[in-house]
Amino acid sequence: RIEEVFPEDSIVGEEFGVKEGGEWTWVIDPLDGTGNFVREVPYFNTSIGIKFGEQYEIGVVYAPIHDLLFWAERGNGAFVNERRLSCPHYDGDIPFVSYCSSRKPEVLDKVVNMFTRLRKHSADVRKLGSTALEISYLTLGKLDVYIGIDIHPWDFAAAVRIAEEAQCPMLFDEHVLVITKKGMDPKQWAVQAGLYE
Repeated sequence: RIEEVFPEDSIVGEEFGVKEGGEWTWVIDPLDGTGNFVREVPYFNTSIGIKFGEQYEIGVVYAPIHDLLFWAERGNGAFVNERRLSCPHYDGDIPFVSYCSSRKPEVLDKVVNMFTRLRKHSADVRKLGSTALEISYLTLGKLDVYIGIDIHPWDFAAAVRIAEEAQCPMLFDEHVLVITKKGMDPKQWAVQAGLYE
């Protein structure tokens, strides 16, 4: 349907690869959290990010089990259903951390090291199985820190726009994505995780 309505646009997705087109690109994960879905764990979503050039402009994440629709457009704020989102402030309690990573052997070594290091500084470190939903839940205050290592664009494209519009602190480079509540320093968490010197 996207190709019919926006025939000039590019499309990138986990399940269907890349369709080259113009500067507008749809980055789609029709089922983020596939492993959870297959095992009937109620933690999965559909995510769509739209970017112009290298800038993410629109993000939509829908969690059907909980009927939560997160969405954001550059400059117009972030919302869950009809409620405006504002990144919560960290309350000083022992933080709850989630992460996602690729399965490359060199990345898995980093994850083992990160897990060991972060357990000293957090209440728990968990892999929940859906990057887009984890980041979206952080904007609701359900997580304190999210760390992504070597993740794919369809994992984060929609949720990064949502987190930015909610004004969550963020460190984002080619291989590392760290998002936190307000009052926390993403770079400090990347250092504590052993991902930065």
